[in-house]
Amino acid sequence: LKAHKKMDSDYLVNKEILDFAFDLHDATRRSHLEEDIRRLYEVEFKEISDKYCDKAPWPPAASVASQCVGTDGEADALFLTLYSELAYRHLFAKLKPTLDDRVGAWSNYCELFDRLLACADAKTALTARWVFDILHEFVYQFQSFCHYRTSVRRLNDRERDLFLSAEVYKSEAWSASKTLGYLLEMSKHARKGPVESAAYSPLHHYLGCFAIASMARLQCLVCDYAAAADDRAASDPFEEVFASVFSCKLQLTYHVGFALLMLGRFADATRVLDSIVAPLARSQKTHGGFPARALPPGSPPPEQVQKAFDRTLTLLAVAHHLASKGSSKPAGQRQVGSLELTVDDASRTALKDKFADKLVASEHRNADGHVAYLVALVGQASPKFVVPSIPDYYLGNNTKDGGADDPPTTTTLGEDNPTLSDPPAAKVVDAKAALFTQQMTIFGAVAKRRLAVAKTKSYLQLYASIAVDKLASFNDTPPNQFRAALLTLKYDVLQKHATKKTSFLGTPTTSPLEENNALDDDLPPAQAAQAAAPAAAAGKKK
Repeated sequence: LKAHKKMDSDYLVNKEILDFAFDLHDATRRSHLEEDIRRLYEVEFKEISDKYCDKAPWPPAASVASQCVGTDGEADALFLTLYSELAYRHLFAKLKPTLDDRVGAWSNYCELFDRLLACADAKTALTARWVFDILHEFVYQFQSFCHYRTSVRRLNDRERDLFLSAEVYKSEAWSASKTLGYLLEMSKHARKGPVESAAYSPLHHYLGCFAIASMARLQCLVCDYAAAADDRAASDPFEEVFASVFSCKLQLTYHVGFALLMLGRFADATRVLDSIVAPLARSQKTHGGFPARALPPGSPPPEQVQKAFDRTLTLLAVAHHLASKGSSKPAGQRQVGSLELTVDDASRTALKDKFADKLVASEHRNADGHVAYLVALVGQASPKFVVPSIPDYYLGNNTKDGGADDPPTTTTLGEDNPTLSDPPAAKVVDAKAALFTQQMTIFGAVAKRRLAVAKTKSYLQLYASIAVDKLASFNDTPPNQFRAALLTLKYDVLQKHATKKTSFLGTPTTSPLEENNALDDDLPPAQAAQAAAPAAAAGKKK
């Protein structure tokens, strides 16, 4: 019966799809011809999808298993997981996936990564772009699942029951720890030096490199910005691999630049973001946009490149604006410590055309209005943050007099199928919106402190000496409160930044201003020294 069903399923599948599965299996598992793999993956898969599966899913792996036979005469299980990954990716891009589809995709990724991590031979060959796309989609589906899971108001009774079931709620399907664990394990396969073993596969090297890039993206999505910056620092030896797939370089630069911006490392954020804005700005000026023929190999569609460019340019405008605050030098000669704060001419032109007038106008507002404008810009260009925790589906269902430990009210549809009643809309917290608001509030505080550093710096440049009480009066702040604020500003004045002689994350702690200022008994060093000089002279005369 099983053999009959298998033959019947093969008969129902379009011959062109069966031929494609056979050719792809042969290219990836036998011939290893890169040109054939690239043509099948980048061209034919899209053409067949548009022709036969535009509004339908690809056939399941069991339907093409007879075309993918391994050396042992059985269906090639590893290749079928690769085929299923393509099928799930198409499903998420073209159709509306169900909860079962999302869990099925997770199970397939687990099987695929387990097989790849356990296999140290070179029997499978994939292009660098294909490997990146797998990991990029892996993080995207994690992000999509978390958004779906936290959309409590949109879930129906059955979906809520499924999330609470043993199969999903108590499992590790798309859990943050498990997702990050796979990326961390794969990152260990990135080789910094020569190949040490003949069994080592280039596929594993690609997996390791792009896993590091994907970890930086995932850490940024869950708001662990320091970890995202550290992950990027670990990827310095693999720049050549990242450059071979422009999509990787584009998304990695954007997410790490955003992480540095949220950390208040505006000079580093400026340098990182400028590295991708500059070539894109030149391409846009030369070609009047981003036509596919002008984009590097491995680029996303032109409309996605345009969107990524707009967001990255916006972040660069904010980072450069805040990084340059407090400098007394002209715009083209500003420095941060020993590092000259400049951007490429193409980037400067793009910034001037789109943001110069708006930033100047916002500076003429009060401090809160200026910060609000910067927050609005960052909010427009921010990624879609992820709430990795499981929401409380019982929220709002307790009785009025019940305690926190009382069982929730349920509506019983069947003896073995209890279903949660819909929680009152007023009591449901939109976790995604709450997280976004929280992150923008954090950035607003960071930007406000940075602008305060610039304001204090301007007073210190005007006066040879000034007491804390007078500085406090200029800021309309009580002296004790202002003194506490100065201690807070110390963190913003002394921060790490990269230098030209170091790697991506150079760690010397230096000031983002041109010189340091300190207070000695509520007097700056110059005045304190002048006050001490007469006393010292009198002591010598005695």
